[in-house]
This record gives sequence, C-alpha cells and structure tokens, in this order.
Amino acid sequence: MVQPEGFVDLKYPWKVHKLQRSIYGLKQASRSWNKKIDEERKSIPMLRSVKTYLGKCFVMKDLGEAAYILRIKIYRDRSKRLIGLCQSAYIEKILKRYSMENSKRGSIPMQKKLKFSKSQGASTPAEMKRMQNVPYASAVGSIMYVMRCTRPDVAFA
Repeated sequence: MVQPEGFVDLKYPWKVHKLQRSIYGLKQASRSWNKKIDEERKSIPMLRSVKTYLGKCFVMKDLGEAAYILRIKIYRDRSKRLIGLCQSAYIEKILKRYSMENSKRGSIPMQKKLKFSKSQGASTPAEMKRMQNVPYASAVGSIMYVMRCTRPDVAFA
C-alpha cells in the first residue's frame, strides 16, 4: 500500500494508516454496519427476544408499527392477511413539484410502435424557454424511484 497522491505525509512517506472503524459517509460504512448487525443477529439465542437483545447492543427505541418508510405508505388488513405499499402521496408531491398536477393521464402500458418526432416537442420560443427551466434529470429520477419501489408498470409507460 502507498499513501494516496496529494496526501503523502512528507515526514513519514513510508507509513500508511489503516482505518480501524467505520466512518459514516465512506463507501465501506454500510458494509461495516451490515457485518456488525449480522454478527449480533447470529448470536441471538432465540428470535423471540430480538428487540430486547438488539436494544442492549444498539441505541434504539420502539416506535410501534411502521406507517411510512422512505415516503412509502405501509397499509395492512389483518383480517384478510394483506400488506401493501402505496406511494400516492409522494406521486402527488412530485406532480405538484413539476407543475403536472392537472396533466392528462396516459395509458399504461405504452402503445406498441409509438413514433416520436421533433414536431411533438416545444415549437415556440416561449415553450423552449419554459422547457429549459424544467429539471429533467430530477423529474426522471423521481419517476424512477416510484417505479423501483411500488410501480413497476410505470417502466412501460
């Protein structure tokens, strides 16, 4: 191993420091966390006391049943033994953010052999200027988040 270029310690150029513990934000931080929690999980004698045991190993508190996680609503129907995920509130929020709350809904899945042309895009200078202010990458990322979490059908829209 060598010291990274630009970070060479002139006093000790032959020494390299080894990171002894995980630091939040580094690439290996999530791996370290996963290894630590997996080690603790494997040493639990009975799964019945998971919360109690993990409460002794980590600082945590019981917040009850989860209602939302990562902007995804969790709904349950215990009588029918159903559990589901819904992102309608997040979808409404991103539609509002990109001024599309009154937009026409499209059919899903997309029509076969659909042809796109330049004439379908912005044609007037005012439309072109308005489109330059649309954060396209952010909008696509928001749609992809919904697609990956709860709406795989959107991938074909």
